[in-house]
Amino acid sequence: MAPGKRARSRPIPVLQQILKEEELLAKVEDYKKLVQRWEQERQQALQRVQQEQRSLVASWRQLRHGLAEELRLASKELVLVRRAALCSLLQQEQLQHQQELAQLGWAFYTERL
Repeated sequence: MAPGKRARSRPIPVLQQILKEEELLAKVEDYKKLVQRWEQERQQALQRVQQEQRSLVASWRQLRHGLAEELRLASKELVLVRRAALCSLLQQEQLQHQQELAQLGWAFYTERL
């Protein structure tokens, strides 16, 4: 070797190898963190889906009970309306029958209170 020039020693490639391995380890750690975040977000998404499903089931159940109650009340109201219509029809028929009998000269005995 010429005087004043140093011989290159082997430690520089070893340092480069160590730096590459550290970079590789850093990339692996970043990848692990990415996978962990992805798994957490996936779990959260699954939980949200399950909550939405439970919410939908509860809302459908509530809607079904509400409709059943509405149908029950509508049936009850229909019975009352039909009963009132029948009473009105019977009163009209009774009045018409009394008028027909009055035209014939006959009458019903009615007790007045």
